[in-house]
Formats: sequence, structure tokens, C-alpha cells
Amino acid sequence: MLNYKLSKKEKKLALVTVSLALAAIVFNFLLEPLAKNYFRLNQQIHSKRLALRQNQKLFSAYSRLENEYSAYSRYLDPVKSQLAVNQVLQDVETAAGQNSCRIINIKPSDLRDLGSYQEVVVDIALEATVKDFSGFIYQIESLTNPLRVKNFSLSPRSDTPGEVKANLRAKKIVFTVK
Repeated sequence: MLNYKLSKKEKKLALVTVSLALAAIVFNFLLEPLAKNYFRLNQQIHSKRLALRQNQKLFSAYSRLENEYSAYSRYLDPVKSQLAVNQVLQDVETAAGQNSCRIINIKPSDLRDLGSYQEVVVDIALEATVKDFSGFIYQIESLTNPLRVKNFSLSPRSDTPGEVKANLRAKKIVFTVK
């Protein structure tokens, strides 16, 4: 190609120039991108480690709190259930007293916990006149959180004319806060 006779000094100068050009090319196109990538990945690793440490702290606190909650909740769950049943029984007794109904028997027959609410089913046996019984049914179904009568049966009392004996099953939804 080019056949130039170069002196020793020119050869050294050309060699230094080519070496510097190759070093610049290697630095700009190989070493600098690799270094940037290394530092970027190193920073990502550092931030992920910090996030992992924070998450581990949160997780350890969560499991500790969950254990404490479960330890106390086993004592509180029966109390919550009993409070729901007591509320229903109190509503029935109040309505019966206001409508001159005599409660013969009242018992909770079923309690289902359905997450954010409980369904309480109560069996009630009472004696009253038809007018008082209808007032009782109206009152328990018109509460702010009403009892729903699922089924009932009426039978006349043989010893007292004008009175009926009623057996009914009612259910109430009681909302719980967890």
C-alpha cells in the first residue's frame, strides 16, 4: 500500500499515535460501557439489598404481630360470638315484653361466622294473643338490624281461649369488626 520510509523517530511516533488511538477506542467503546454497567448493576444490587432488609424487618414484625393476635383472638372469639347471641336474645325479650308475649322457651340453635358478619338463628316458643303475636313479629322485623322470621307455626291453646302458642325460628345478621 503505502511504502514510506520512516525514520526510527517517526516509527516510534506512529506507534505511540496508533497505540493511543487504540487505547482511546478500547476505553470509549469497551471499558467505559462495561464500567458504567458494572456500577449500575452494583447500585441496583445495593438498593435491592436495602429493600430486602426492610422487607425482612416488616415480615418479622408481621409474623410476631400475627402470633400475638392469634394468641389473644382465641380468647376473644367466643366472647364476640356470645355477644352476638346475647344481642339477639335481648332484642327478642324486649320485643316480647313490649307486646305482652310470654316466652316459654328461647334458645340459639345455630351460629355461623361468615367472615365480616355472623348469622345467629334462634328458636322461640311463646304464648300470646294473635294481636300481640302480630305486634311482636312486626317489632322484631322492623328493628334497625332486623330479625327475619324463617318459619313459624301457630296452635290454639286449649285452656285459654283467644291465645295461641307460637313456635318460630328467626335469624339475624350481626356485623362484626375484626
